[in-house]
This record gives sequence, C-alpha cells and structure tokens, in this order.
Amino acid sequence: MKKLLICSAFMAGSLTAMAGGLLTNTNQNAHFLRQMSQEGIIDINGIYANPAGTAFLSDGFHLNLNYVITQQSRDVTATFDAFKYGARNNGQTTKKFHGHAIAPVVPSFMFSYNKAKWSVMASFAFTGGGGKCQYDDGLGSFESQAALLPLLGQQMGITKYDIDSYMKGRSYYLGLTVGGTYKILPNLAASLGLRGIYATTHYEGYAKNIKINNPQNPTQMASPADLRDMCAAAAAQYGQMAIEATDPAQKQQYAQLAQSYKENTIKMGVLAVATQDITMECDQTGFGVAPIIGIDWKINDQWNVAARYDFRTRLSLKNKAINSQSAEAIEALGAYKDGLKVRADMPAILAAGAQYKPAEWVRINASGKYHFDKQAKAYGDAQKLLDHGTWELAAGAEFDFCKCWTVSASWQTTNYGVNDKYIKDTNIICSSNSIGLGLRVQVAPRCSLDFGYMQTFYQSYDKQTQDFNGVAATATKVLAGLATYGIDPATQPEAYQQAVQGAQAQVSALAAQGAFAGSEHFTRKNWVLGVGANINF
Repeated sequence: MKKLLICSAFMAGSLTAMAGGLLTNTNQNAHFLRQMSQEGIIDINGIYANPAGTAFLSDGFHLNLNYVITQQSRDVTATFDAFKYGARNNGQTTKKFHGHAIAPVVPSFMFSYNKAKWSVMASFAFTGGGGKCQYDDGLGSFESQAALLPLLGQQMGITKYDIDSYMKGRSYYLGLTVGGTYKILPNLAASLGLRGIYATTHYEGYAKNIKINNPQNPTQMASPADLRDMCAAAAAQYGQMAIEATDPAQKQQYAQLAQSYKENTIKMGVLAVATQDITMECDQTGFGVAPIIGIDWKINDQWNVAARYDFRTRLSLKNKAINSQSAEAIEALGAYKDGLKVRADMPAILAAGAQYKPAEWVRINASGKYHFDKQAKAYGDAQKLLDHGTWELAAGAEFDFCKCWTVSASWQTTNYGVNDKYIKDTNIICSSNSIGLGLRVQVAPRCSLDFGYMQTFYQSYDKQTQDFNGVAATATKVLAGLATYGIDPATQPEAYQQAVQGAQAQVSALAAQGAFAGSEHFTRKNWVLGVGANINF
C-alpha cells in the first residue's frame, strides 16, 4: 500500500519576492527602499542597479554600508468540504493557514574606487532570499490529505480526523559582485562584472499523529495503528469465545463478531500504513557565477540613461537530508532526497532606466526590468508552467529641500507570470505595488545617512479547483489499497483488476458529487525598513 500522499514540497520559507523576480531580491539597501527606481542613478548605491554609472563618481574611495530588516506574512484561506471532519475545525469547511516570516538582519556593502577613466567596484548583498518563514499549523495541502479519511471511511464508521503538521524554511542567496567600469567617452561609460552566488537553504516539517475516531467509541480519537491493534485483540477474544461457547447461537454470534473484527483489522492496517508519520529535514547548498554588463550615457547635466544585463546564474543545489522512510517514498518530496542535486537557477535580468534633473535640487527617475523566469531552470521544469517572466516598472523623485536634507518617494509595480498551475500554498507569488519613502541626511562633508521604508501591497490571488491539492489521486490509492488487500495481482489478475476498477469508480462518483472541489485565497503583507551609511574618502 502506497503512503498517503502529502502534496507539499515544503518550499515556503524563502523571502524571494519582496521586490523582484521569483528568485531575485533587489531591496538590498536603504537607498532602494526610499527610491526604488535605481537603474538611472549615479550613486555608490547604484552598483547593483546601474554599475556603469559609478564611473561618474568623483575620484577616490566610496563606501556604502547597510542594515535592513523585513517582516512578512503569507496567508492561505482554504475551503475544502472535508475540513468539516477535523476535530479542531468546529465543523467549518474554511480554514486559514498563517505563515509568518522575518529577516531580522540583512546586511550589505558596496565599494568603489575611482581614478580618472577607470573604477573598480565590489558589493555584497542577499541577492535572493534572506529570511525564514514558518507555518505552525502546516498548510492546507497537508491537512486535506488527512481530511479524506472520514470521507472515504464513512462505511467503516469514521467521522473525524486529526493531524499535527508544521513547516519551517530558511533561504539565503548570498551574492558577491566584483567588476570595473571604463569611460569610453567623457559622457559614456561601460561596466563589466562577475557575481558569485552562494545559496544555502534549510527546510523542515512534518505531518504526524494522524488520528481518527474509534468507530466503537466515537468520542475516542486514536491512530489507525492503535485501532488496528484494538481490532486484532477483539478478533482474537471473540474467536476464543466462539471456540469455548457451547450454545450454537452464541457460537455463531461470536464467530461473526470475530470475522467482523478481522476485516476491520485489515482495513485499519491499510490505513495505518497510509498514515505513517512523515518527517523531513533538508539542507541545500550550491554555488553559481554569472557575468553582468552595463552601459551609462550621461547625456548632459539634466539627463542620464543607463541599461544593464545580468546573465542567468546556473545553480545546482545539493541536498543533505534526514527524512523519514515514509517521506523518502513520496514522489512529491522527491526534490528533497538526500544526495540529490536540484536545479534552482536565478533568472537573467534586462533593466534600463533614466534620471532627469529639471533643477539642481530635483531628480526624477523612471525604470523598467524584465526577469527571464521562464528560462531559469527549476526542479521538475516548474518554470515552464509560468505564463511569462516577471516585469517591473518603477518611478520616483527626490528633493534637496536644504543643504543637508534630501527627501524621496517612489513607486514600483511588479507583475508575475503565475497561474493556477504554478501557484500553490507552498509557493505564494502574488503581483504587487510598492511604495518607498525616506530621506538622506548629510551628517558630515564626506558622510551621509540613508533612511528608507518600503511597504508592499500585494494583489490577492484566488484559485478554484475540482481536485483540491491532488486529493483524487490520494483517494484512489487509499480505496484501491483497501479493495485489493490480500489479492495477489500475479495469481488473481482479474479479481485484482476488478477491485482497482471498483475503487476508481468510487472516486469518480465522489468527484462527480464535488467532494474533491476546493478553493484557496492567497494573500501576503510585508514591510521593509533600512538604514545605510555612505562614506567618501
């Protein structure tokens, strides 16, 4: 009998889309938080967004240090009729699964040394991920599988279920970039860089202590394994009583009870195998390198335009896992098998932007980016499910309202190519609009501080399906296991096939009744706060 399928890849946990592509994180410094349109700026903070623009910094050393903190929630409100059988659900068919994520320390630095036409630069930042997420009550994709037990076992007297589930994940994609720029002309510069990314992730979770009510005592909850043992003991007891009975009527009664408990022992034995505890813990590490090219044209004192291209970073993550044997047998958890190498590329990015200065004290910025997500290979070719890559548009302005103070505000819209096939409760990606606010304070002739705050307003995503989290496949396996137990397919092929067809017919009938239908409402919230120091020497 195959294990009860838990259709979850334990993938939540990485803060991978706070303001960027599916595996790209662009909110690396406080300057970005207050001014999200970075692709056309000329500033030490532009090393990531407009590296070629650093060629126009003054001669000397330029250093930027940042500290960012972010907090996020990821909620799934799931509706599935079988949830009403949950011992803790109070008969409700809708349940909210709350995930809370925080990245308390996200540091970064940028450095540039300029001399005449040349400059060299380096930066370190969390270019993808940078936090952790935790679901204390698991997810709907966990619980929906256990919720099938009363639905499929009504004839056995099963009316309730219970389950303990949990998931936690952490993801850090650390990026170190080195490169240089050269002024081809006094107002035209080009850059070439190389970014190395070290990825480290950790995922852990479980679905265990699955219980159902005791058909003989509906108020008592027990595991199918315990109920199997109870039934076996009862079958033995009544069998012995049938042997010892002298009254023919009692002998027949005890024999019938013994046979009934033997059948229930078999059924509970099948469910015991199907509901074994599943525990999983996996660490993944990988390293990749990709070049970056850029160009900046300082048209005049008012206009600056720039573009860059980040090549795709090929990442292959190696697993080091400690999983239960039951987890190893589940196909949906195949990406987390010990020793396996899993593709998790970071997408190529094409970005362009412009800055316009209508006055010396005003700067207006506009930019756009496209993330080639469909070309970034992922486990199981999941990237092919996307409708298109991620695109972003941003605009902002900053004002020097006195010699030492600059205020700024910006806006960014992010559109992901996700669809019903791609999005799920372990991979909540929602399009969004973000606003950034902040200021720069000149605290010394060669030192300034940036303070930034970014709030993202995610669009909710609603998904409806006639097969909630693939429960139909689970139902087929469980019913087929019950129907074919004790039938040898090698010596009894016809009986075995008839039993399988009977199970499939039961599943088809339940599907026609809408028993497997469900819906999910995905929402996210987050804020990011940062402070940075800019030092010139």
